[in-house]
Amino acid sequence: MGQSCCSYTQVDPDLDCVLDNGTWRAVTGEDVPTLTPWGSQHSTNQDPDGSKCTIYASAGGTLEQAVYDDCVAQRSVADQRGFCSAPGDCPCQEDVCGQKNAGYVPRCQ
Repeated sequence: MGQSCCSYTQVDPDLDCVLDNGTWRAVTGEDVPTLTPWGSQHSTNQDPDGSKCTIYASAGGTLEQAVYDDCVAQRSVADQRGFCSAPGDCPCQEDVCGQKNAGYVPRCQ
C-alpha cells in the first residue's frame, strides 16, 4: 500500500501483445487457448512450456487438470513482474501494447 509497481523489463511489442475485442494489450495465461497457445511465441512469458505448472499440478502424484489450468491462467509476460518502490520512483515505461491502439495517450513526457 502506498507503493508503485515498477516493471523490470518492457514487453516485446511484436510478441507479447494480443488483440482482444479490438484492443491491444499484454497477453496473460488467461488467454490460453483462445487468443494464444502460450509457449515460445511470447518473448517475456513465464513458464513457457508449462513445466512448472505441471510439477505444481502433479504434487499429489497425478496431474490435476483444473489445478494446471489455473496455474497457466496466472502466468504473465513482463508487464506483470517487477518490484515495489515509493510512488513516483519508477522509471516511466510506455505501454507498448497500448501504443498499438488508436488514440493512445503517452504516459511518459
